[in-house]
Amino acid sequence: MVQSYRQRAVDGDAHAVGKLGRWHLAGQHGLPRLPDLGLALLERSSELGDASTLLYLARKLLDGIPGILEADPARAIPLLEDAAARGNSGAVAQLGVIYASGISVPKQPTRALQYLDRGAADGNALALHYRGILFRDDLDDPQQACLDLQAATLLGKEEAL
Repeated sequence: MVQSYRQRAVDGDAHAVGKLGRWHLAGQHGLPRLPDLGLALLERSSELGDASTLLYLARKLLDGIPGILEADPARAIPLLEDAAARGNSGAVAQLGVIYASGISVPKQPTRALQYLDRGAADGNALALHYRGILFRDDLDDPQQACLDLQAATLLGKEEAL
């Protein structure tokens, strides 16, 4: 499997480059744990426009990786916006969470709702969960909050209730 991904990466497959980056970052699939190489591959995959790698790297930048990568939410947001523009519903939901919660940006319920609506339309449980919280806490619509939180639970977001 690794050899196949290596060949695809050499051929310019952005997703394969990203997978190899993840595996080197974590030392998975028999690859040595080489964080610098892993991060470089993730950056390259992001430059090539792989939406899943953009989301993965953005999440790592939001939280940081102790001893490897400092948290940098300001750098994560443009990566999420790029992934969202490429149709990644996880990135859309994450942006909604950021704007709903005020993570490294001023809290913006209206902007959050735009992202969460897009994620909810794709059936993203995280988007439904946070949209429910937004309706409950900021938009004063308990009925819609209840519907969204129930839907999130049905999609596997158990802590929604």
